[in-house]
Amino acid sequence: MAEVLADAQRLLQPPTVEARAHRQVLCAAVLTYFRGLLPPPSWSVLAAEPLVGRARPDVLWRAPSGQILIDEIKTGRLGTTLAGTTEQALRYLDAGTAAYGPALLGVRVLATAEPATSWMLMSDRTRRPLAATRYLAGGPRRARRRAPTRTPVDAIGYQPRPPPVGNT
Repeated sequence: MAEVLADAQRLLQPPTVEARAHRQVLCAAVLTYFRGLLPPPSWSVLAAEPLVGRARPDVLWRAPSGQILIDEIKTGRLGTTLAGTTEQALRYLDAGTAAYGPALLGVRVLATAEPATSWMLMSDRTRRPLAATRYLAGGPRRARRRAPTRTPVDAIGYQPRPPPVGNT
């Protein structure tokens, strides 16, 4: 992470308000990737920005079994560029399939700004929400039931007093 931040510092000179904002976005993206979007712990990095055919995905991962995953990391929101991102993922899938054959499981498209919108293009060209796959450090994630929301008044245990009865 220190190396990424040092590169960001060098690229975003001179230090302006806009450069600081870009640095914050980059730091948040790195943190999100390493905290919530890594594949299971048994996987290891095979390469970063490798040339696979004529494509250059962000990260290649390898499982102990030899299976391969491709990561495409997006720091923006996927909704604004979905068609282009899907085309890019398809190109990576085709290049990866040509290079690795059936060992390639698919392409993970990871949105660091909105991790819940991340998805995976499987080797059969179907698209699944990433949380529904087992290619996340915590395994498939089910939607959590939210606890009923409590207002601040509820949180401190406020109980309104009953109105007085008659004059005392």
